[in-house]
Amino acid sequence: MIPDFEVTSANVADTDVFEQVLGDGIAGGLADKGYDSAKNRAALEKRGASDGILRRIRAKCPPPILAIETARNRALSKLRSPSEGVFCALKRWRRLGRAVYTGIVRFREQVSLAILAHNLLKAVQRRHSRT
Repeated sequence: MIPDFEVTSANVADTDVFEQVLGDGIAGGLADKGYDSAKNRAALEKRGASDGILRRIRAKCPPPILAIETARNRALSKLRSPSEGVFCALKRWRRLGRAVYTGIVRFREQVSLAILAHNLLKAVQRRHSRT
């Protein structure tokens, strides 16, 4: 289920709105290597949330640190994997790979309807799996 979302124009990078997307009272944040910055880790720390941002592994790291960071990234990737499927479904099955409408207001409505359809489908699937 997708509880909340944010739509920005194409010239705004996802990493620039990381702190805005974080809600108050979150337990932790999982994010890919694109979000690996001191600013984003500080935003999680400020909220008391656990840091689940994958690290960019630099080739010049000493071997012990390299092994630790690689293992950490592998473990976090397994946690992130189910949520990545949601984005894939939205892009492929709900046609959010491209904006159908011009203008951010109309695209926000397109995204809202796609997420509503996704959440309704998940609610029905959960209901039927319980019976």
